[in-house]
Amino acid sequence: SQVHNYQGDWNRAQQLLLQALPMARNSGDMDALGWVLYGMADTSLRTGNPEDVQGYAEEALEMARKTTNRYLERMGLNRLGTAYVELGQFSEAIITYQELLALAHGASDQHTTLIALINLGQVFWYAHDIQASTNYTKQAMSLAENQDIPYMISAVNLARNYALSGEVAQARPMIITALERAQKINALAWTVGVIGWAGIVQVAEGDIAGGLALVGFACASPHFAIDSRRELLSDVGLLPLSHLSQEQIDAMMKDGENLDMDQLIRELLSTPDETKPV
Repeated sequence: SQVHNYQGDWNRAQQLLLQALPMARNSGDMDALGWVLYGMADTSLRTGNPEDVQGYAEEALEMARKTTNRYLERMGLNRLGTAYVELGQFSEAIITYQELLALAHGASDQHTTLIALINLGQVFWYAHDIQASTNYTKQAMSLAENQDIPYMISAVNLARNYALSGEVAQARPMIITALERAQKINALAWTVGVIGWAGIVQVAEGDIAGGLALVGFACASPHFAIDSRRELLSDVGLLPLSHLSQEQIDAMMKDGENLDMDQLIRELLSTPDETKPV
């Protein structure tokens, strides 16, 4: 299940966990059950079922606290916070992530500290507090310099913040940094996501058709998680596109569905004046 999850095959990962869940419930091993429940919460998030995320995360937290498994408790809090975000309950998400941050600091758990900082940056973005979002995300990026995935996520989020808050010149270096990290770890799902958010940056720079094509490429990819697709499309809705009809936007996105990913990567990693007019 973990291998399929990492490869972006979340449906298969969840199928395997569903097979394991009754065995874990019958085993009497609360720790094992907690981890299976956490896995169900995680894959439910990836497949777009936030109500299930909340239920599984709450039950995983219960198992963690019964067994004093502090690491599982932190992971359960993280997924519960994500469920609140998906359900639009941002105040509850902020409280949950701040509890997670405090627990991670107390345990000297740098990895979970990074997760909490990244997620606080995200939820403050959703709550329309761009300054708090950027501050938490910068903290995460500073802490994550030697950890590719958190560093990449932080770079993408900063690129989005800059692109959608009028600081467009700062967005392009962040998205290139994110793509370089995604290429370094050879993670297909992450690469697709970075290309999608590169589209947000490109639209903000003025290349509307080219940027929306990149968004369309990411959204059409089977390797792009449902929750991430929904988040990307939400960011498209924040772009200054009121002069276009939804049909025009959809058509520009559809133009990107069959683009060649290797060619897109080469173009994005080239210097700006080679890919678009300045």
